[in-house]
Amino acid sequence: MDRAVTLAPNDISVRVPRAAALLPYAKGLRSFQSRRGRSIDRHRHRRFRVRGRCQRAVVEPMKEHGQGELLGALADGWLTLGETAKANTYLDRMSSELPATAYAKNAAARRADPVAKVPLTCLGCH
Repeated sequence: MDRAVTLAPNDISVRVPRAAALLPYAKGLRSFQSRRGRSIDRHRHRRFRVRGRCQRAVVEPMKEHGQGELLGALADGWLTLGETAKANTYLDRMSSELPATAYAKNAAARRADPVAKVPLTCLGCH
């Protein structure tokens, strides 16, 4: 994945999957190498923020799955970094922009309890 980023550093279709793949890796790594895990979390989260900025430039809105996964990843990233207030912005968007979906339901649960074992991503793709 690093090679793909080297070959296409500004290609969002390379950057976002790489950031998504780093999520479970960083979570596992934090238990025994917390500094390295947090570094990966920050890097991964920057990629999703870049994707969010690119998405705002697109006139046609994303479909439910894409929007839910992006907002969920941003919220999860902020929660992982201990930034609950910033995460709540994305959790609130999940609830308001994706009503009556698994994304909204899980966002509400995490809004109520930021450390709940409720996933914010991979809802419906696995």
